[in-house]
Parts: sequence; C-alpha cells; structure tokens
Amino acid sequence: MLKNPWRLSVLLLAALIFLYAVSLIWINVPDTLKGGIREIQFASGAIAYILASLLVITASRPVFLNRLLPLDKYYLLHKILGMSCVILVAVHYFSKDLGRAVLPLFIDFSAAPASAPRVSSGGYSLRRFAEDSATYLTYISLILILLTFVKAVPYRIWQRLHRLFPAIYPVIILHAAILTESYQYPSVLSILCLILTLLAVPCAVKSLLSRGGSSMQCRACVTDCTVDERYVCLTLKAAAGFARAGAFALLKLKGDNPHPYTIASARAENGTALITFYVRKGTYFARKLAALKAGDSLTVEGPYGGCAFPLPQASEDKVLWVFQGAGLSQLGAALSQLQSSNAQGKAVILCLVRSSSDRLLNSCEDGLTAAQASGSVRLIVHESRNQGHFTAEQAQKLMASGFQAAACCGSTALKELFRSLFLKAGGDPKRFLSEYTAWRGFRPWH
Repeated sequence: MLKNPWRLSVLLLAALIFLYAVSLIWINVPDTLKGGIREIQFASGAIAYILASLLVITASRPVFLNRLLPLDKYYLLHKILGMSCVILVAVHYFSKDLGRAVLPLFIDFSAAPASAPRVSSGGYSLRRFAEDSATYLTYISLILILLTFVKAVPYRIWQRLHRLFPAIYPVIILHAAILTESYQYPSVLSILCLILTLLAVPCAVKSLLSRGGSSMQCRACVTDCTVDERYVCLTLKAAAGFARAGAFALLKLKGDNPHPYTIASARAENGTALITFYVRKGTYFARKLAALKAGDSLTVEGPYGGCAFPLPQASEDKVLWVFQGAGLSQLGAALSQLQSSNAQGKAVILCLVRSSSDRLLNSCEDGLTAAQASGSVRLIVHESRNQGHFTAEQAQKLMASGFQAAACCGSTALKELFRSLFLKAGGDPKRFLSEYTAWRGFRPWH
C-alpha cells in the first residue's frame, strides 16, 4: 500500500474526508445556506492546504521519505498530490456557485434564520487581501500544473518556475488563517493544518535557498568524462555511501537544478566510491556535463532507492527484463542482483540498442557472459540500425512464451506496451516493474 503512490494518495484523501466528517460531531455548523457554503469552502480549502503543505515538504526531499518510497515513486506521489491540490483549489474557488446550485437540492433552508451580513471595516483590510489572494493562488496553481505538460518549456526553466510555490506559501498561510471561521478551529483538519504549517515553513525556506535534499548531498570529483555518439559517460569519486549500482543520484552543477540519473556502476575504493553515469546526449544539462574535465567538481545527492528487479521464484519460472537506451544503466545492477540471489529460474533479457557497439551494453559484457554461461540468462539484442525499430508484433511474439514477472527500463511508450501485453497474458500487475521516468508527463498506471 505505502509503496504505491496512487493507493497512498487515495488513502490520504479518504482519511482527510473521514476526519472532516468526524469533526462535524462536535462542530456547530450554522444551518443556513451560507453556513453550508462555508463548510464546502472549509473542507475543500483545508484539504487543499494540507496537500499544499505536503507538496512543500516533499519538494525539499527530506531523508525520512527516502526510506518510505523509491525516488521515482516519490516524484509520482508529489505529482499526484499537486494535481489533487489544484482540483480542490478549483472546488474551493467556485464553492459559492457550487453550494448555491447543489445544497438546496438536498437540504431545505426555507426555515433557516437569515444570516447577518458581515460588517465592513472600510478601506483595504487584511481580510480583503486574503479574499483577493484566492484568485491569484488559483491561477498560479493552474499555471504550474499546466506547464508540467508543456514540453516546449525547458526542464531547467520549469524547475525554477516551481520555486514559485514555496514563495507563495506564506500567502496561502495568511489566506487560511484569516478566512477560517472561529467555530472551525476545533476541527481535526484545522489542527492538521497547524501541525503541517510548522513542518512546511522550514522546508519552504530550504527550497527557496536551493537546499532541498542537502542532508543527502556531497561534493564529488570528476575522474573521467568522455562523449560518444549516444552518451556522456561521467565517472565521479564520491562518498563511500554512493557505492550502490542501480540506485538514483541527483547531479547538480553550480547555477543549475539537480537532475536524476541511475548509477550504472559503482565500486568502493579507499573509503570512497567510484560511480559512473551514462547520460543521453542532446539535452541542455548533458551538454554542460560533457564540458566537465577530470578534476572538476559537482554536487551529487543520494543515493535513492536501489535495484529491485523481479526474480524467478521457482525453477520453472521465467522473467523478462527489457532495457532500452539509457535504461541499460540498470543492467549491470540487475545482473548482480540475479547472481547474488541464486534464483533457480531463467531471466530473458531483451536489450534494444542502435548497434552492438553500444557502450552501455558493452560495459556489461562480462556480467552477461557469466550469466549466460550459468544458464540463468537468455540474451536477446535487437539492433535498430540493422534490424529496424522493435515493433509491437515482435513484443507480442516474445510475450507469448509466457513470463511470471517482467520489468522494463526504457521509454514510457515501451513500458506501456510491455505492461499491456503482460497483463493481457494474465500476468500479476504487482509482478511488473518499471521506473517512473515521465517526470513531466502523466501515466496513471504507474
């Protein structure tokens, strides 16, 4: 349950709605249409505030969350909370119209006493500012979410724009504190809002100062940086704790935001770790990495998660592992996991590369040779340069042989293809593994 961001989000929302409903036992809600509208405003606003506070906390990448969720699922949880927050903000913003249209259909307010009008203090008050801020907060939230799906906005600019959120968090606090009615203070949601505010404010400061994940960071020295036709191969000397092939690490250059990559290989050496990354060429950040020279330094954060490929559970079991492009960074760690597990079944490994000279594939040659010699691995290499693109028909033919588990490291489209074929063949959804790498896309099945 806790490892699935979707289930965790649904559980959280259900728990918050339940806690609000329980609070109605001791809260005296005015039995007027205005009172009903205020409750819609309070419930949607308080839950949106709680989610916004969680967004601020998760954006700072606290250490304890690393123990609960792998980095890719952690990112997905952050995205789900963001979208849920925006939906609730929209409900909160239109709560008056919603209340007037819906509440009279279920509740008769004809006998309710008239509500006393609110007395204006004159001039532009703090309450007026809190009310007006709702419009701006709604628009900013919608814009930040929409920009997530506009791929034309460069990743580095998108990341910097998202710092607006911790910057406007004080305005959200002011909006909630002033507009919450006094009779709503004893609500469980109000108490949760207060607790999360105390936790989120330091996290917002950390994010604004670009100190998110600082407790997991260290300086690393470049020992080698080479560029071929597909990858920037970067080897770093970092702290000993980074000797975890298959884990995520975030690389950060001065003036840039951190970018997540898989540690393709790692080995301990004299109290330090030599770690290697393969970064696909063509992006802005890859070009900056390619300019590094031996002796240069950068910040590395992590390691997050680790290699956890599905293994055959019986001698007659077969598992399928699919690697494509930079997804081959996981291959070496997966082979080490298979070797150390002493699994009795067989792993079929499909590698989708441009050519057999692919540097990432060749870096795992020794491990593949040893695995094939032991009989535990069947290797299939598809070279697009000579054999054309790997098609859905080829994938369907491969899956027809039957697999008890499958994993895919590659493009989002490739993951969707193999997942659909695996489920169509009667596979258990829990036995299909893939990294969530569509940081700015949205695939609800992850």
